[in-house]
Amino acid sequence: MIKAAIHPHGDGKETVTIFCPACQTIHCITHSHAGWSFNGSSDKPTIGGSIGFHGEENGGVYCHSLVENGMIQFLIDSGHKYAGQTLELPEVPEIYQ
Repeated sequence: MIKAAIHPHGDGKETVTIFCPACQTIHCITHSHAGWSFNGSSDKPTIGGSIGFHGEENGGVYCHSLVENGMIQFLIDSGHKYAGQTLELPEVPEIYQ
């Protein structure tokens, strides 16, 4: 199961794509940026650094999370029903792999 899709840029950077079950959309992280790291695992991803997302796709609700060992922990400042909960990351839809 691909829980994190890895997309190399060719310049030493990579974008990591996960599917957020709270927002029902993808979140993309360029992990070579300061503050983020990635363990390289597509089935049990860990992303160092929190992910904050505001987007039209989720009705403009703020989503703030941590990803560790294939799980996504929604921080309490998230504005959706999963705030304060930890869920298993779902598979990234094939179109984004």
